[in-house]
Amino acid sequence: MGRRGPRPEPTQIKIARGNPGKRKLNTKEPKPSNARPRRPLALSKLADACWKSLIPKLDKLGVLTQTDSDMLVLYCETWGRWREARDWIKKHGAKYPVMGEDGRPKFWKPWPEIQIEIASRFTLIRLASEFGMTPSSRTQIVGSEKEDRDELLAFLDQNPARKRA
Repeated sequence: MGRRGPRPEPTQIKIARGNPGKRKLNTKEPKPSNARPRRPLALSKLADACWKSLIPKLDKLGVLTQTDSDMLVLYCETWGRWREARDWIKKHGAKYPVMGEDGRPKFWKPWPEIQIEIASRFTLIRLASEFGMTPSSRTQIVGSEKEDRDELLAFLDQNPARKRA
């Protein structure tokens, strides 16, 4: 039997949103290390290009952990599939004629690539929202202060007065 109500949010997301429900937070939730996942070698060519473009952006936002690798592979491979279908449709059009007995088009039928493109698009939107890559998902997450804090610490470490203390 499935669960009722909205799906649970990770504690880090609740904290980032300021815990709007003011409910008790799960202090025993697993906390994977915040580290950039390794790029798998078995990615398709388009998925590899997506990975190389996407991972630095997500890392800068401070939302990546080692455990995200499989979801990111799924996102990148789906993006590659979407891109292939989209490019194919741009080249060949969205529909093809089904010929009648008289040799003239009886009706037009959509290519299978249309379904691939649509299904991939919806999957991408769902996966993108998991990583805060959609406008609406970003509005609910307070940005990581990781980069600002790192820059401040680097500056302070260069300060000669601090080194003497």
